[in-house]
Amino acid sequence: MKLKNSNYINFVVLSDLHLGHRRNSATEIIKNLNREFSEEKIAELDMIVFAGDLIDHLLTSLEIIEIDIWFMSFSKRCKRQDVTVFILEGTPSHDWKQAARFAQLNEKLAQYGAHLVYIKDLTIWYEEKFDMNFLFVPDEWSIRSEDTLAQVKELLRKKGIDQVDYAFLHGNFDYQIDSFMNIPRHDSEEYLKLVKHLLFIGHIHTRSSYKRIYAQGSFDRLGHNEEEPKGYLKVRGYQDGHHEVEFIENTGAKKFITLDCIGLDLEKTYRKIEKETGELPHGSYVRIKAQSAHPVFSNMDEILRKYPHCVWSKHPINEANEKENQKYLFSLTEKYTPVEINEKNIKSLLLERIQRKINDTALLVELTRHIDEMRGAVRFR
Repeated sequence: MKLKNSNYINFVVLSDLHLGHRRNSATEIIKNLNREFSEEKIAELDMIVFAGDLIDHLLTSLEIIEIDIWFMSFSKRCKRQDVTVFILEGTPSHDWKQAARFAQLNEKLAQYGAHLVYIKDLTIWYEEKFDMNFLFVPDEWSIRSEDTLAQVKELLRKKGIDQVDYAFLHGNFDYQIDSFMNIPRHDSEEYLKLVKHLLFIGHIHTRSSYKRIYAQGSFDRLGHNEEEPKGYLKVRGYQDGHHEVEFIENTGAKKFITLDCIGLDLEKTYRKIEKETGELPHGSYVRIKAQSAHPVFSNMDEILRKYPHCVWSKHPINEANEKENQKYLFSLTEKYTPVEINEKNIKSLLLERIQRKINDTALLVELTRHIDEMRGAVRFR
C-alpha cells in the first residue's frame, strides 16, 4: 500500500461540473478548479474522483480546446504530486463518453501524465497502489436499477469478495427521490451492505447524505434553484475504519439569486434590488419573484440599464404557474425509460423530434444531410 500517510487515505470527490454549460462557461468553472486544485492543495491527496457529468453536452472542436488545456495542466500537477485520478462516466446525454479523450491525452503526455483511470462501464477496480477495491456505477447502466444491482453482486462473486472498500455512482439513490416519482433509483440499503466504508453519488446537484452515503452535489452553480453552497467532498479514511468527510465550498461559484418581492411595493422592490445585487460579480444571474401583476415587471428595461452586470429574468407567480407546477409533478409519476443513443438509432431519434416541429420537406432533406455529415464526424465508443 502506497499512501502519503500510512494511517489514512486522503481523497476528494466532485461531480457534475458540466464543462461547456451555456450559463456557466468552461472559463469560469476552470478558474474555480485551478483555485481549488492548485499544486499545493493536490500535494496532500492520494486520489481525486470525478463522479460523472464532467462534460455538459457533445462539445464542438472549438469548445474542447480550453478544456483540453486545463486537463493537461491538471494531469501534470497530479503526476508531479503522485495523485491517482478516476473519471466516471455520467449521464449519457451529458458526458457522451468524451472523457475517453482525456485518457488519450493523458497517455500522450507520456512520463508527464497522471495515473488516470477512465471508467465507462460497471466496474470493480482493484487499485494495487492502495490495496483497495472500488465500485464504479455509471448512470443509466441498466434500464432497471434492480438489474444493475444484480450485476454488481455478480461482479463481487467473480472477484471473490463480499464487499468493496468504496463505491462511486452516478444516478439516484432512493432516499434522494420523493416516493411518488416513478424514476429509477438505487436501493441504498442493498448497496450499503456491499460497501465496507463510504459510498458517493453524483447526478442530483443538491448535497445530501444518508448513513454512509454522500451526494456531493454539483461543483458549481448552473441555474436557479441551486442557490445553496457548491463544492466538493474531502475525505480522510483511517485504517481503523473511522472517516472524516468535509464539505469544501467553491467560494467562486457562479451566483444565481432569486429576489422574493412578493408583497413589496415598487419602491421597496427597487431598494431590495439595489441592496442585494449592486455588488454582485459580473455575469451573475438574478430573477425577480413577484405577483404576475407587480409593476416591477413593466419596468425591467430600467433595471437592465441600471444593473447591466447581471443577467435578469422574471419569475411571476399566479394560478396558471401553480397549475403548471402541478402538471409537471404529475408528469414525474409517469414511467421513465432511458433511451440508449448509439450510431444506429441517432439519426431516427433526431428526425423523429425534428418532424414534430417542422413540416417543410425541403428543409427536412437538408437537415437529414447535415445529420449524416455529423454522424460521420462523431465516433461512438
